[in-house]
Amino acid sequence: MSADTAPGGRYARVIRQDVRSMHAYAIQDSTGLVKLDAMENPFRLPEALQRELGRRLGAVAINRYPTRCVGDVIAALAKYVDLPVGCKLMLGNGSDELIALLALACDIPGATILAPVPGFVMYEMSARLQGLKFVGVPLTASFELDAEAMLAAIAAHRPALTYIAYPNNPTANLFDESAVERIVAAVGAQDGLVVFDENG
Repeated sequence: MSADTAPGGRYARVIRQDVRSMHAYAIQDSTGLVKLDAMENPFRLPEALQRELGRRLGAVAINRYPTRCVGDVIAALAKYVDLPVGCKLMLGNGSDELIALLALACDIPGATILAPVPGFVMYEMSARLQGLKFVGVPLTASFELDAEAMLAAIAAHRPALTYIAYPNNPTANLFDESAVERIVAAVGAQDGLVVFDENG
């Protein structure tokens, strides 16, 4: 143990206790397994596509900060998905960054983030790192949304953000649409936001 990590050392003085007590996000080794819990594509890119991506990446000016090209990508994606007027797209380095930015944006005194559990661990982790309250609402024994428990938690905590992963991570199931609609309506009535974390 160094002087920095000893009790009363530099880390204890400058890094929050709750952060020091956190554990790393663990990704389990999937060698030789069919891994379904993280919503990953189990197949590698075909060799021809790998080569083409390598050729294109080699021609990109990665020595410069991206400026216009980001706007071009957003415009192309907006056109592809036929983005409704008044809506905008935001790109991130994976979902973790976007989830962290949402927690940062909603960091007002007393704010709460709510999500079904088990769910994607970054919802709770990003809330706690930002100093926000996290409320996890257990799924039913069959891993379905407990709509009544969700509605009660929404009424009690008035969450700024409510996450719904679709399909859920790590259970990989889709939730009942009528339950989701009731939750969205309840959050909206409390002036909160619902974030759909969709994969696939």
